[in-house]
Amino acid sequence: RGTPRAVVNTGETTSAQAKLAEIKLRFDRWVWANPQRAERLAAIYNDRYNCLRERRYDGSHLQFPGMSRDFEPRQHQTDGVWRILQNRATLLGHCVGSGKTALSIIAAHELKRLGLARKTLAAVPNHLLVTQWQREALRIYPELRILAPGKVELSRAQRGELMSRIATGDWDLILVPHSSFTLLPVRHATSARFIERELAQLRAYLEELEDGDKDDVTRRSVKEIERAIRRLETKLLNASSEKARDSEATICWEELGVDMLLVDEAHYFKNLYCPTKMTRVSGMPNSESQRAFDMFMKVRSVLESGGRVVFATGTPISNSIAECFVMMKYLQLEALEEIGLAHFDSWAQMFADTSQSIEMKPDGSGFRVHTRFARFTNLPELAAIWRQVLDVKTAEQLQLPRPRIYGGGPEIIKSP
Repeated sequence: RGTPRAVVNTGETTSAQAKLAEIKLRFDRWVWANPQRAERLAAIYNDRYNCLRERRYDGSHLQFPGMSRDFEPRQHQTDGVWRILQNRATLLGHCVGSGKTALSIIAAHELKRLGLARKTLAAVPNHLLVTQWQREALRIYPELRILAPGKVELSRAQRGELMSRIATGDWDLILVPHSSFTLLPVRHATSARFIERELAQLRAYLEELEDGDKDDVTRRSVKEIERAIRRLETKLLNASSEKARDSEATICWEELGVDMLLVDEAHYFKNLYCPTKMTRVSGMPNSESQRAFDMFMKVRSVLESGGRVVFATGTPISNSIAECFVMMKYLQLEALEEIGLAHFDSWAQMFADTSQSIEMKPDGSGFRVHTRFARFTNLPELAAIWRQVLDVKTAEQLQLPRPRIYGGGPEIIKSP
């Protein structure tokens, strides 16, 4: 006699999934069969999604006083600058090698020159701080006032002096590596406000799960939400307390006067926790990063205080469909709340679809039926919302000059 354990019936599961797909198709036909219901749904659709139009940005009229004569921005860069000047939140999803760094530097300079921003801080990858960003900025604007602190200035002993220099200096551009950006303390009240808001959302979602359809909610998803609540009450509150202690001896993030935040390689901050009941679906945003939550607090504090934020990355979506929601949560939280899609589950039901397939187990011992996010649905509507902040340029669109490959293409070299 052994302990009973649950076993997946592969055949019956496959039949049930096929029946579910049939029910979905039948529902799509039924929902529009009634004229009154169809009219009401069409009105909701028009109010929420069919009222958005992608704006075309043409920056050909822009002039750039102070720019070096040796540098000539390309058309997509001037268009990107004009977009940043017009919007508070922008996501530069340009391909690798398209000049996102130069575009961001030009936009920061123009915002300062036009009086639209007083102080710009750029969070850049550690290996790009001195080598690429500072050299590129001085190549475009030789007289740019740049603060690029080194390891000694970023140390705990001298961090207070650095914060004072940032707060009191008239800098055109401040460069901070990703690893040190998290160390810039947020005011305890700000940190507590964000934590309490996240806790309130988690508790409300937990009550919704417990009061909802028991057949649609697994014990695993409830436990996951409860663990997330405990983590927020302990780990994040402890982290905010440490920052509060640090803030007693130094200046806080809100006192720096930063009203323009540039985040290069923004995909490094995609691990922002999003509670969900779909715990058995692959590709879920189930990882939690303190660095991502710190970035979320600072991005939201800048936007809510009337500032501007620019994310730059060549891979807005690299591994999972859920990364699209994370980027939208950073930059379009108000828009998601307005249309009722601020929670990941509601967003996924609207814009993502799952598929079941038989695939080999990770250890190679057999096969299993696995569910994962496979494709976007309602893509025009999702694009209409995301394109309000997303500026995407592919290599095929830009046709940038590239060196030709010897022989016209890759060659396979055989070796024993």
